[in-house]
Amino acid sequence: MKSFRFIFLLLILVFYAVPDNWAVFQKIGEIEWTSLGGVQVEVVDNIAYTLEYMYLNIYDVSDPSNPILMSNTYLGNELLYMQIKDQHAYISGNYGKFIIIDITDPVSPIVTDEIYFSGYAYYHLIKRLCVKGNYAYLDYYDYSTYESKLLIADISDPYNCSFVNNLSTDVSTDCMFINGNYLYLFGFGDYSGCAYDLSDNANPILYTTYDNLYIDYAEVKHDTVYCVNAWYFRIYDFSNPQNINLLTTYDTDIELNYVHVENNKAYLACGERGLKIFDISDYTNITEIGVFDTQMDGSIGVMQLALIGENAIILTEWSDNAFQIIDISDPTPPAELVASYDYYCRENSLIIHNDL
Repeated sequence: MKSFRFIFLLLILVFYAVPDNWAVFQKIGEIEWTSLGGVQVEVVDNIAYTLEYMYLNIYDVSDPSNPILMSNTYLGNELLYMQIKDQHAYISGNYGKFIIIDITDPVSPIVTDEIYFSGYAYYHLIKRLCVKGNYAYLDYYDYSTYESKLLIADISDPYNCSFVNNLSTDVSTDCMFINGNYLYLFGFGDYSGCAYDLSDNANPILYTTYDNLYIDYAEVKHDTVYCVNAWYFRIYDFSNPQNINLLTTYDTDIELNYVHVENNKAYLACGERGLKIFDISDYTNITEIGVFDTQMDGSIGVMQLALIGENAIILTEWSDNAFQIIDISDPTPPAELVASYDYYCRENSLIIHNDL
């Protein structure tokens, strides 16, 4: 009798704890696949490119209810970051590795070059990268010497890339992005961040440094930077690199890994608390309007996401369903199963979500 009362009270608490304007998305289908957990996803022209531990997987997601694995490329060692640009995938990872892949044909990607900074060693790490013009900027960290560097690679010939410069940064980078003519690095070290002038792309010049400005991940739209750090979602004006202006701070009280902003909405990857959607049309009154709780389907935590039309692709970490798609066209109704397809893998799954 006591157990029944406890369950009844728990259901009441759950019912009243969820605001009326929240979307509560649910699992509706799955595709088993070949990964150990999602690292990053980018979508270009209905093609989803995902880093999944040691693999670059490419999916046709033009029909979200029937995604198709187009290719599965093993690249060795742990992959950490990727940028898609001009029919190439630029990928960094452990062992100081930088890989360039021609993705003109997504069914048959071609590794055009693979280079290592300071030799092949497990304590070398390239965590982040940015591409601008004929150059790639990479954050390098040596765990044996605790040395941080900014590497500059000439990628004008994707079959013959080379490192042309390296600069000590004194920052172990968590976040790197380019806005205008400046490259920004944020992390930990002698200072929390810095900006480099890219007037000479091959020879960046340190422009300024920042103290107490912490950013784990950022999305840049013109001079507005939307970022997450720990459990804080913040919006900054970066129009003047020497005078960064904080526009707003929102305390989510949960772990934040990633942010994507579109149409006055912020989509936050909230680790074990799933995907949360916020209305940011008014910076002074940010409102949560949607949630997908991955704990309900056994996933460990949402790490990254990408939008494709009215759907969101999310990647979860080290779970049995690391790649998931949910319909976010209407933030109010629940969801139901619409598709299911099996593909041989290491017991990981692609989950499809949709409206009623």
